[in-house]
Amino acid sequence: MRDKGLWLLSCGLWSIAIAGFAQEPNTIVGAEALGGPVNPVIIDIAPNSLPIPVQWQPGDPVREVPMVQRDFNPPQREPRPVGLDPLLQRQFDAGLGGAATDSVFEDVPINEPGVGFTGVNPSDTVGDIGNNFYLQTVNGSNGIGGTQVLILEKLSGAVVSAFDLEDLATGSGTGCVSGSGDPIVNFDETVDNGPDTLPGRWVVTEFTPNSFCVYISQTDDPTIGSWFLYEFISATGGLPDYPKYGVWPDAYYIGANEGPRQYALDRVNMVQGLTARAPLVFTGPGLPGFGFQHIMPVDWDGDFEPPIGSPGLFIRHRDTEIHGPAAMPDTDILELWEFVADFDNPGNSSFTGPINVSIEEFDSEFCNLVFSGCLTQPGSGTTLFALLQPIMWRAQYRNFGDYESLVANMITDASGTDIGGVRWFELRNTGAGYSSFQEGTISEPGAVDGTDGISRWMASVAQDAAGNIAAGYNVVGIGDVGPEDDVFPGMRYTGRLFDDPLGTTPQAEISIIEGLSPNSSIRYGDYSALNVDPVDNCTFWFTAQHNATTQWSTRIAAFRFTGCDEVFFVGGFEGVVAP
Repeated sequence: MRDKGLWLLSCGLWSIAIAGFAQEPNTIVGAEALGGPVNPVIIDIAPNSLPIPVQWQPGDPVREVPMVQRDFNPPQREPRPVGLDPLLQRQFDAGLGGAATDSVFEDVPINEPGVGFTGVNPSDTVGDIGNNFYLQTVNGSNGIGGTQVLILEKLSGAVVSAFDLEDLATGSGTGCVSGSGDPIVNFDETVDNGPDTLPGRWVVTEFTPNSFCVYISQTDDPTIGSWFLYEFISATGGLPDYPKYGVWPDAYYIGANEGPRQYALDRVNMVQGLTARAPLVFTGPGLPGFGFQHIMPVDWDGDFEPPIGSPGLFIRHRDTEIHGPAAMPDTDILELWEFVADFDNPGNSSFTGPINVSIEEFDSEFCNLVFSGCLTQPGSGTTLFALLQPIMWRAQYRNFGDYESLVANMITDASGTDIGGVRWFELRNTGAGYSSFQEGTISEPGAVDGTDGISRWMASVAQDAAGNIAAGYNVVGIGDVGPEDDVFPGMRYTGRLFDDPLGTTPQAEISIIEGLSPNSSIRYGDYSALNVDPVDNCTFWFTAQHNATTQWSTRIAAFRFTGCDEVFFVGGFEGVVAP
């Protein structure tokens, strides 16, 4: 068992170390306060009283959501890396899939269908796990979009509720009665709900053409119909594309493809159903070569808060061959950004970055940077969108006491020939700032330019309370031996124990569900979600889309590492009694 050490609590703002690329971060002081205070709408509508969403039928319209690309300027690029991803030999030596004969994953009997095809591409499949329920959302279709919600009972996987999110806003007088989708779900697990009640609140969101709709449950139970609804107008007055939310002690932080823009919402008042102070926003610098500009907020998991006064964190990746600086061969960058939110005095707010952490070379140059598909499917000329621009949902934070950990992922070209691999990383802060503790690339060896020809992408990674890391992802590709090795879009997961060799995921690659058909649209997923049960801090819940037919379906599955509770209980840092 690993000793987790003593708590190292600190006050004041973090000072995050710069590793490698020596560029001083810039601090923007003074946030824009958008409009004025926002009052909640009190909702008391039982979800089971709402109409069940109408199921899409063959012959019904199919809507392709346009990809929002702004001011794309092809850069003067350096030559892309040649050959295998530099981290793959270490991964291949450690083994993946068949190399792991004894699985360290426990069989959790949840592998259930989620929402079926809604007539919209992509699905934007996402969800989170709470004390007693799992809540999934996908893009719905009510003419302009919308969001469908599915709630499962955690222990059995049984469906307890299904409804359109917009119906929950009925009579609210807000634009949320015509929501447009791009949903996100967070279970804000530490909110105190009073004596003799379980902690935690649900935060369910979508956008409209010019606003954010944020629903906050009044208890940990999303089925009883008591919610606070807040609507916040976007900074541009237009679509706040691809909004991703991070829970932090002082705020709900949002990153959106608007330039990019970063928002802070008044979490302290919102969870109480009080008037939210005006949201704060900063516009960050874009990256040359990307028309999709997004910086992902970091989302806090676990019972223990970040150190007092810690700013909200955001992260994105910089492929130096595409975005510069040109004088950086053999290394690429993760950029960290700090958002200090002062809702009472917006002029005291600040946004600092980039704070650069050097990591191994990765290759973002899929499809020659064209904003379209390039991942090959068997039996189809339709290639799938790689979504190389953002760090993928979620960037997860945990405070382990003697260190703080941040894990996230992105797609990289594993082969140099547009075979997708999952580049994952763990950054740690032991008191002197964040640096790269470990990183790796998930792929498997074979005869297709050194890989098995199967792309692994659209991933989500997370870390349990024992320090084990798991990754859930989609798979697709033309196999390296024969048609029997071809893979239609399906869902798998793998991972690493806390004491496995650094930078590897040597545990068995497990299939959640194998695909049976190519997808008919180049748009695929846009995101998936891997979350950790807040009750045991060990069980992972993964949701994504897959293909049983040419139209997507979704799936919800749970799994865990054997012995997780024993490890972190002996370490004594999460307070959950081992069985």
